[in-house]
Amino acid sequence: MTDHDVAANAVSELLLAQKANRSFSWERESIRDYFDAEFEKIGLYCLSKKPDNILMWSHYANYHYGYCLQFEGTNYTPFFGEAQPVKYKRDYPVVDCMNMSNEEQVDLVFLTKFRDWSYENEFRVIHIQKGPGLREYPAELLKGVIFGLRMEKKEKDQIREWVGRRGHPVKFYQAFQSKSRFAIEISEIK
Repeated sequence: MTDHDVAANAVSELLLAQKANRSFSWERESIRDYFDAEFEKIGLYCLSKKPDNILMWSHYANYHYGYCLQFEGTNYTPFFGEAQPVKYKRDYPVVDCMNMSNEEQVDLVFLTKFRDWSYENEFRVIHIQKGPGLREYPAELLKGVIFGLRMEKKEKDQIREWVGRRGHPVKFYQAFQSKSRFAIEISEIK
């Protein structure tokens, strides 16, 4: 059974139970609680192709005090090759459990976001059977580290030391505030 099948079966079982027994009723909150609990069992790893987006640094990198990891991600790379693009829409997706494939249902639920987030250019790796948690990836897939424009030297040194122990070449970059516009510029550093 694939990850898509597991997620879609939970929805299908609920709808089939409702159709088989017209008196079967759950309060709206009970259904929401059920799905919230099921969603907590699913692992999502979110990535972006936009390392220079100023809002991404503010939202996800502790207001530019954090860092950004750059990975090799092709269709053939382990883990990162599983990443799928997010689709940005104005309206909520409509999931038809009876007439859509499991894969279509999972894609609509986990790969759809409100269109105002489209600046993220997000990709997601969905792990339904493995669930949330830490994942190991081959060390050679880490290609670069971008230090946030406000990151402290001590933390940069710690990251360099950690990367050095991994035994694979990695490029280092520094994010700078543009002098002429509201933007982040990234330059390679030694």
